[in-house]
Amino acid sequence: MDIDRQDMGQDMGPSNYFSMSKLEASSSQENRPMKRIKATSTQSQPDLSPSQVTAISPAAWVAPEHPGEVERMKVVNSARLLEIPTGPEYNMIAHKAAAQHQVPVALVVLMDSHMALTKGVAGWPSKAGPRQLSFCAYTILPDSPDVLVVLDAQCDERFMTNPYVTGPPFLRFYAGAPVIVRGQKVGTVCLIDVKPHTEFTQQDEQLLMALASQV
Repeated sequence: MDIDRQDMGQDMGPSNYFSMSKLEASSSQENRPMKRIKATSTQSQPDLSPSQVTAISPAAWVAPEHPGEVERMKVVNSARLLEIPTGPEYNMIAHKAAAQHQVPVALVVLMDSHMALTKGVAGWPSKAGPRQLSFCAYTILPDSPDVLVVLDAQCDERFMTNPYVTGPPFLRFYAGAPVIVRGQKVGTVCLIDVKPHTEFTQQDEQLLMALASQV
């Protein structure tokens, strides 16, 4: 995907980054006891109409800053990663991730200093979004685990006040494996669902890490 500043400016709004309807969490399911089985999710196609998006002030929730951002961005810029065009191989990775883990949305994301740029997508239409609202900003932190797993964002102190958790599209599940270049976490392959999951196994993590290594 060719990213120019004009395109990024058009895509960076939350209305282009997060707009999912028909993928809303059921309150009745929240009251049911969770069983220790691997969860599955609804595969229906989301309605991505702008009318379903909540107007969000970025100040409501801001992702943490990367302590080594200068060095991380040196790798991003020197490798010219942001100039990598979107290709079918990245979309294939995203679609494979969504199918393997039975989630409605999977993304291949590269992280600029201010933007989360989508290079591959399954179930999501956007090219870019504000990094300060992105779950992936946690995935690329140096002290994050090999795979960052959020089974239920409403129960996770880091994410429960994120605007996309408290309002439409009411995100609940996230899992992200970092894309690593020259020792730096430059992006992610991530999974998204609006239903909470009860488990993400070690095998699931290995599968997601394997896909991230292909980017």
